[in-house]
Amino acid sequence: MKLKKIIIHIGAEKTGSTTIQNFLFLNKNVLKDAGVYFLQSQGKKNHSIIPKVLSEKAHHTKQGEADDSLKKEVAEIKKNIEREVHSEAVGCHTLIISSEHFHSKLRTQREIERVKGILPESDKVEILFYVRRQDRVCLSLYSTKIGAGGTKDFKFPSVNSNLLPYRYDYNAAYELWSDVFGAGSVVVNIFDNIIHDNNGLLGHLCAYLGIHEDCHASVGQMQNRSLDINGLYLMKIVNRMGLGRIEFISIRRLVLDNFSQGEKFRPFKEEAIKFQKKFEFSNAELSRKVLDNPHKNFFDDNYDFYLDKERDVEQSEDSEFIIKNILKNVLKNIRNIKT
Repeated sequence: MKLKKIIIHIGAEKTGSTTIQNFLFLNKNVLKDAGVYFLQSQGKKNHSIIPKVLSEKAHHTKQGEADDSLKKEVAEIKKNIEREVHSEAVGCHTLIISSEHFHSKLRTQREIERVKGILPESDKVEILFYVRRQDRVCLSLYSTKIGAGGTKDFKFPSVNSNLLPYRYDYNAAYELWSDVFGAGSVVVNIFDNIIHDNNGLLGHLCAYLGIHEDCHASVGQMQNRSLDINGLYLMKIVNRMGLGRIEFISIRRLVLDNFSQGEKFRPFKEEAIKFQKKFEFSNAELSRKVLDNPHKNFFDDNYDFYLDKERDVEQSEDSEFIIKNILKNVLKNIRNIKT
């Protein structure tokens, strides 16, 4: 069986990947009826198994060459994908594989070539790549880190313009995937523009897949809500309390449910502009390659979200003491309900 197209959604991180994966999973039967098959053997929603196995960090020898265990795991993934396509994707013309870790974990040509090597036969492969202005990615990553247990205050990373971090260097990723899969294979979408469009992220995805007229798939809700400024403050206190895993998850859910809709944390405008300027050349190169107008800025230059001056509200040690005691009482109530 030969597919017409394989779509590999590679992220990037903090561009709605979880929302996309949740949508594809919930609507896999509807999509299948429309001829689009969402892979299931490498993870139900996120196919992170693939980049994890193909990453050289996970399997390296002293010479840096792939060892026997890597070759066996790669062969097993290829066999499982081919078996699934031949048995489950009958009648489908398109296969979708999705994980933001394709972008974050695979950073060499040899790793990307391994991705190409595990794919079943098809007429065409497209790399679906959503990108977001780098300063906004930093803010979203900060919220994720605090939600996962971090306690440090926000600071834009120190960046050398001559050696950009791969995570933020979209032009480098574009070139890498294009070198392996061919010119025109990487479809770049600007996340910042799409989420403000009337159709939104999932409406855009449906149009890209060509199912907006053929079926009525459930759109669902955006996943991975970011904490507001009070939520960040609360979670940093929670993270310093040394809670057990179950208690931590309970409190985190409580904070997310109640502190994700308020005012967002805003660093200084001057710092955001200074950080974003580091990517000026890289973004200009990407603009030249993928936009019809090579002189157009790739991302917008609106920084109105940020603060012009320092906020004059500070939390005291007394307020942290009070909040810790409130949280302890909440945990006590949670335990009592469960028992």
